[in-house]
Amino acid sequence: MDIRKAQEVDLEAMNNVITDGVMQWDLPDRVRHLALSSFHYDALDLQYMDIQVAVDEESFIVGVVACEATDSPDEILLHGIFVRPNEQRKGLGKLLLRAVEQGEALSRMKKLLVKPQKEALNFFRGMGFERVMSKSNNQYENLMSKTL
Repeated sequence: MDIRKAQEVDLEAMNNVITDGVMQWDLPDRVRHLALSSFHYDALDLQYMDIQVAVDEESFIVGVVACEATDSPDEILLHGIFVRPNEQRKGLGKLLLRAVEQGEALSRMKKLLVKPQKEALNFFRGMGFERVMSKSNNQYENLMSKTL
């Protein structure tokens, strides 16, 4: 498995991985379909976000991880980790998260934030994230952070 920086040519395959992941969420079909476009990436996202892909031995994209700057100079937001359903529970999510943690984008950061779906809470807890409780984040019930 190889982790590399995403390129414009990867967008369709990346968004297919994301679609496969979102369609697994425990939400009504309509809600999943409405939410889907907010998780898909485009060429502009590649300029402003740190997006990496996991590529298997046959050069297929099987995972995506993306992070972006926040308003705080020492925090970065993990926008999402998506792994093809048939590739889940094989350590690929951990590999993608470690790629972010060891990447240049986090070299000057102190905290990594994530707003996971409930299906991913245990994954992030297991990776050292803790739930953030504050009145300012009440719109994100599952906001979690990890000190780096």
